[in-house]
Amino acid sequence: MFCNPDTEPIPTNAGQSELYGVELQVDYRASKSIRLFASVGLTETEYVDFEGFDGNEFPNAPNHTVSIGGEYTHSKGFYLNLDLSHTASQFSNIANDGFSEVDAFTIANVRTGYEFESYSISAFANNLFDEKYVTSIDGFDMGSLALGGSPRIIGIQITAGF
Repeated sequence: MFCNPDTEPIPTNAGQSELYGVELQVDYRASKSIRLFASVGLTETEYVDFEGFDGNEFPNAPNHTVSIGGEYTHSKGFYLNLDLSHTASQFSNIANDGFSEVDAFTIANVRTGYEFESYSISAFANNLFDEKYVTSIDGFDMGSLALGGSPRIIGIQITAGF
């Protein structure tokens, strides 16, 4: 395979790196009709021996993520689900330069519907408040290319089980 080192990346292994993390998830049934849930993820990354990048964080590795939400279910089949998720800032490349830093973002989602027998119908809104956010930034000689997150998506879903 031909690779031009001036314009194309060359895969390289880091000499040594460290990754530590923990995830915690809690799901609590407050009553027959109310369920609460939350999760936290903590990550610490570092290149220890990688020429020119010692001490830098891994790309696309936020140091924390948090989710929280709840669900109400009525005995007649109606339900409402709300959740909020937060992702901390992160770098998109190993250089950890200011051009590759992706800002933190928080997204809210909602779903409401009705379940009966083996069928359900629901209406939902993902990214309810239409948060404008970036998930990755790639830099090159002529500038930068940012990948945006999903815009608000509103829909209806019908499900049938067999």
